[in-house]
Amino acid sequence: MTEIHEAMGQKELLDERIQLSRDYSKNRELAYQAKYNIEMLLVANLSRIRKEKPNVGYDMAILILMEDGFLDDVTAQIAREHYKNFTKHTSKYKGIEKILNAMDSKVSFSQSLMRYQRQGETGQ
Repeated sequence: MTEIHEAMGQKELLDERIQLSRDYSKNRELAYQAKYNIEMLLVANLSRIRKEKPNVGYDMAILILMEDGFLDDVTAQIAREHYKNFTKHTSKYKGIEKILNAMDSKVSFSQSLMRYQRQGETGQ
């Protein structure tokens, strides 16, 4: 009877893992889309940024893009929103990734434990 109980626990864990995998995929796609939007704004304004800072790096260019007064207020707000979405969804999918890895470890441990118990029952 305990094997059935353990198998049901594994099924619940795997069902939860499937949902988290969907959330991971959704957040990763949203992070990618936000990054793409930021990069399109960056490309559109790169020559202007390079005039102010000729050797600017990628991260600094993004910060300049969101700086007050660099773009018109509406475009700057759009850039900030894309950046906020990028960081939010990146954090979410990376956090979910850690949870999925922990779930995989738990499943692996449970499977090993079940094998060990079966071997003990058969006297091997």
